[in-house]
Amino acid sequence: MQQNQANNQNIDAPIQNFPNRKFEIIKTLGQGVQGSVFLCKSKNWGFNDQKQFALKIQYQSKADEIQFIDNLIAYQNQYENLINQGKSNYQSSGLIRIYERFQINNQDIIIMEAGEIDLYDYIKQQQQNLSFDQKLKILIQITQSIQYLHQNNLIHRDIKPENFIKVADQFKLIDFGLIRQNQGRIKTMGIGTPLFQAPEIVENSQNYTKAVDIWSLGCVFYEILTQVSLFQGKTHQELINMIKNCKIDKKYLLERLDQLPKTDLVNINVRTF
Repeated sequence: MQQNQANNQNIDAPIQNFPNRKFEIIKTLGQGVQGSVFLCKSKNWGFNDQKQFALKIQYQSKADEIQFIDNLIAYQNQYENLINQGKSNYQSSGLIRIYERFQINNQDIIIMEAGEIDLYDYIKQQQQNLSFDQKLKILIQITQSIQYLHQNNLIHRDIKPENFIKVADQFKLIDFGLIRQNQGRIKTMGIGTPLFQAPEIVENSQNYTKAVDIWSLGCVFYEILTQVSLFQGKTHQELINMIKNCKIDKKYLLERLDQLPKTDLVNINVRTF
């Protein structure tokens, strides 16, 4: 499938039981070098007909991401419905629900549940309106997704508020293009988003572990609790220096943690390097 087909507002997506299935594009949700995401409405798809989905056209698929997506689809198909019905002891993945992946003209098409708003915009909109209990609920939800990945020996490598999206009353993790195995490979340097990069990433290490996700998650926690970023560097280089310095001097982190809302329910521990 080429990009101009998407601009024609309809994407043909026949399957065996529904040979006339299509997706009608409602609007563009996001565009990047590796793909575009659209809000779509299904047509001629049985009980799914007229429902809204997020449809991603992946221009340059990576083997790690495709393998992960296929495994996730299998897991979600087998367990997620049962989990939601309280009929399974398995853990919910906490990841955006992916219903299907198929190819058209050597491009991967991924059909996902549609979200409402990402966590970054949600925090920005709500500002001081969120109670501590509401914030705590979000912290637990986004931790669940990281736990699922790490239990499967995977690193996300780009944890940030923009990569969590609200579906009904739950924030779910999205964007799996940087997922890699936790062990056994030399990994790409400098990966992720600067504000949420762990010191190992900033120092261009190639032997980092899933601990980098925990660092990033801690930065997201801080932003949820305070509505401001953990690191306040005025330039990119100042930001990098501040993150690096945390390995030898925790004064900055301790000062920032002192600014967290005071409550007996919060127990923050500075990460030990």
